[in-house]
Amino acid sequence: MAMTAAKILATGVLFGLFPGSAIYAEETVDTIFADLLDRAPMHGSLGSMLDAYRAVEKLDADTLLALAKKMAPLSRDYSGGSQMRKVVLTRFAELDPDAALSYAQQADAEGKYPSAVRIVAEELARSNPGTALAALGSTENEKEFWILADALIPVGGDGVPEALLAIFTQRKGISIWSRSGYYRLFESWARKDVRAAFDSLDTIPESKDRQQAISGIGNVFPCKDLDLALELAEELTDQIERSKFLHGSANSVAKTEPEKAFTFLLKNLPPGDRATLSTYRVSEWFAADPEAARAWVQSLDNWEDRAFALHHEFCMPDKG
Repeated sequence: MAMTAAKILATGVLFGLFPGSAIYAEETVDTIFADLLDRAPMHGSLGSMLDAYRAVEKLDADTLLALAKKMAPLSRDYSGGSQMRKVVLTRFAELDPDAALSYAQQADAEGKYPSAVRIVAEELARSNPGTALAALGSTENEKEFWILADALIPVGGDGVPEALLAIFTQRKGISIWSRSGYYRLFESWARKDVRAAFDSLDTIPESKDRQQAISGIGNVFPCKDLDLALELAEELTDQIERSKFLHGSANSVAKTEPEKAFTFLLKNLPPGDRATLSTYRVSEWFAADPEAARAWVQSLDNWEDRAFALHHEFCMPDKG
């Protein structure tokens, strides 16, 4: 995982790898540019990245902007130059968020630096999510919208999920649903605070968007508790949403605890909603451990449950 500027600088200071003072005095941008390329981290090692960040740590925003413009044309094949270009732009975004984002948007629009917005978005999501959220709320460019959203979704805390949800529900002309935006937002949110994520479902006006969000929360329960999933599901008044949530909660559990997952679903899903029970997951179990799967079927008291479960024995995946 790539280290941020702040983390790398902190690591360097901690271990005494470099001093905090500036290494440039009154050199011109051309001189600094040449020196930075000499220092370019060719393979992304910690030492080379520390040296790269040391080189730009004390540069002011105007110099960083000039360097970013000068480095923009560097070939992607020149990995060292590409890495240093990212270092410069990341530090610029940390130092002057608005100016860095403005430059990145222009460079991207002109085709001079296609990944500029993504680099700035990742740094802003870490160090200045308010600026990133403001940009997300105002952009009319769908590509830029999703670059910013994708950077912000994993952040969590400090009101970021709530702000993202407000932007998602208010945007017109950008399809949040088609890009699984609600699913990814609520999955990430629920990993940090499942209760807050669940309580926010009522603010989503569209049914299809709510169902996507519900599936995202449900997908978190492999790390959680099926009893909690059932408790939350009881708060859902729409039967389709309730079934989707329960199915999502149990589906991933079935990878490692199939008997627990399928017993849970058969107990809590009404017969008419059994079609949502994952045929592939049940079939996987019959294929991987047919003796255990058949013993489970025989243990079921209700003949309809047994018939439904046995059906999946004939849907086993082809083992080749």
